[in-house]
Amino acid sequence: MFTRGLGLNFGIFQIAAPMARQDRAVIGLATQIHEILFWLTMLAAAGHVVMALWHQFAQKDNLLARMKF
Repeated sequence: MFTRGLGLNFGIFQIAAPMARQDRAVIGLATQIHEILFWLTMLAAAGHVVMALWHQFAQKDNLLARMKF
């Protein structure tokens, strides 16, 4: 939204755009960065789940029981 020169409207308050409208190259770069960060976050989350299950069932160190949910 910000790269398009648009602010955010939450009904109760608004956040103005911190920059003027940018060209398509900036929008494309921002989109690529967001996509890469999304997949890195998903990879980290999946890695945490896999390692927790590995500790529970391969190492048998009762890790899941020690976690507070």
